[in-house]
Amino acid sequence: MTKKIFAIIIATLICASFVFSASAYTQQYVIDYADKLSSSEIEELNLFAEELESAYGVTVLFCITEGTGDVTADEFSSKTYGDYTDNENGLIIVHDDWNKMYSVFTTGNADEALTDAAVDSMKDAYDLNESYYGGIYAYYELAEEYLENGYSGGYVYESEEFVYAGEAQTENE
Repeated sequence: MTKKIFAIIIATLICASFVFSASAYTQQYVIDYADKLSSSEIEELNLFAEELESAYGVTVLFCITEGTGDVTADEFSSKTYGDYTDNENGLIIVHDDWNKMYSVFTTGNADEALTDAAVDSMKDAYDLNESYYGGIYAYYELAEEYLENGYSGGYVYESEEFVYAGEAQTENE
């Protein structure tokens, strides 16, 4: 009898450990195959992206890589998106740092707010920063702007300013 009770207790503890380890999983939104970011930077950017997904139901991923291996850039971005999320509404921009090129994969209703023009301005925001972290942060700031308000067709990110219809406006205006 005591062996059965002991076995039940051990089985319960093992099951509980699986529950805790599964709940410790965190979604990755920033994939850094090129090792350009610190773990704390990735963690902070992941929190920003997680808040976007919670608020708008759209997954916004960013990947830095140094080449795409034996597949095309488009295949790489599509596969990477599928490897990191199962959300049908989302976007990933893959920056191939080695080849200095981008590939984009958009799915579901993400393209309503994150149009081609919006994605281009998000890539510009990334490019105009001096650090990988600053660029990805600017990318997520614009993603938030577009998801919240829709893409108006006029915002272009230029360092610390947004330019709209030819007029410079600071973020505080």
